[in-house]
Amino acid sequence: MVGGSTPVYGWNPPTLVRDMVATISEELPSRWQAKWSAMQQDQTWQNEWSAMQQDELQKDVGQTLQKQLEKTYFHDDDDDEEYVEFTMKEIGCIAKVVTGMLRFEPSLRATPSESLAQDWFQ
Repeated sequence: MVGGSTPVYGWNPPTLVRDMVATISEELPSRWQAKWSAMQQDQTWQNEWSAMQQDELQKDVGQTLQKQLEKTYFHDDDDDEEYVEFTMKEIGCIAKVVTGMLRFEPSLRATPSESLAQDWFQ
C-alpha cells in the first residue's frame, strides 16, 4: 500500500488468515470457522520457523489496515515531515474505503461506486 508494504505478512496459511482477519477487523464467515480452527491446531506450520524468526514476524502481524497505514505513513523520521500530505483523519478514511473492498464475503464488499461515494473523495 502506502510506502510499498503489504497489508498481510503471511508466511504460512494460519499466519496469513490471522493477518487477513486483523487487517479488515472482521470475523471469518461461519462456513470457514471449522477449517480455521483446524489450521490453528496444526503444529506443522509452527515447527517450520525458529522462535527468533517468529518473534521478528510478530512485530508487524495482526494489525488493522489503519494501524499499518499510520505506521507506514507517519513513521518517526523527522526529515520526511515536509512530505506528509495526508492527515491522520484522511488515513482513517482511506483505510475505511480499502477495508470495505476487502470484506471476506463478496456480496458484502463495497463496489467501486460505493467506495468513490465516500465523503473523503468528494
